[in-house]
Amino acid sequence: MNIGILYDIIFRIYPYRTEPAYQSRIGMATTFEKSPISPRQDTSRVRLAVALMLLALTLAIHGDALWMGFGRDDGGGLVQAARLSPADYFFDPPTSAAISGGSISPWHALVYDVDILLLGLDSRWHHFHLVLVLWLTSLATYFLLRSWLTPDWSLLGTALFLTGAPTLYVSHEEMSGHYLYGLIFCILSIQCFLSSKEPHGGKYGAASALFYLLSVASKEIYVPLPLVLLLYPAENSRRRLQKTLPHWIILACHAIWRYLAFAAAWGMKFPSVPTWSRRPEIRPGCARVPASP
Repeated sequence: MNIGILYDIIFRIYPYRTEPAYQSRIGMATTFEKSPISPRQDTSRVRLAVALMLLALTLAIHGDALWMGFGRDDGGGLVQAARLSPADYFFDPPTSAAISGGSISPWHALVYDVDILLLGLDSRWHHFHLVLVLWLTSLATYFLLRSWLTPDWSLLGTALFLTGAPTLYVSHEEMSGHYLYGLIFCILSIQCFLSSKEPHGGKYGAASALFYLLSVASKEIYVPLPLVLLLYPAENSRRRLQKTLPHWIILACHAIWRYLAFAAAWGMKFPSVPTWSRRPEIRPGCARVPASP
């Protein structure tokens, strides 16, 4: 879809607001503000319009992924999901190390596990699940951008995310689905952190830490998030440190888990994955599952 056409649609659908404080923000903030623009200012009509537009854009750009079939590493992921239980790759350090090679990504195996359990071995449903997660990620992206930007710029930024080459690659490769899950958890963690300064914000702080834990379980590229939150220019440094303390505890636990998994903090000792199967009906031959017709 042409971005210019999309931008024209945005201005035609949105009722442009006339408050001086709103108009003074010429669409794009140049600095982070201590009092972000609240997404709660959006009406239900605007939210519905955004959700439908992002859904249409997601399907238009990424809908062909449903016919991609299983890719390069999907066979291995399916076998691991068939042989292991979540207790193995979440709570057994050697297994956590083995399923992802040089990183700790138990959510990677969980995605395959859930897909097999609920969707079987039809690759179209596996990719539909991934496209659905991508749409939800785009919604989370929009509402995060609304913390600083007006609706039109927030929607345009989200559209750029959906049209980006990395997003296109991830949406067509089920083996990369854990990157997408990690991203939505990371976005939700940031959003909850921003909301934690509101009255009774303790629950938002706890939710931020929980989403950070899930993002780290998805992919290790999200591990540095506490540093980003600590440097966010809001409130004072001591208060930010207090609010990010649970995140630092999770980071420390992750470092210990990684040490136990690899036998050295940055070592490369890869234990073998157990060969027993809790699902004998799914054989290792599923590593060569053909694409769905």
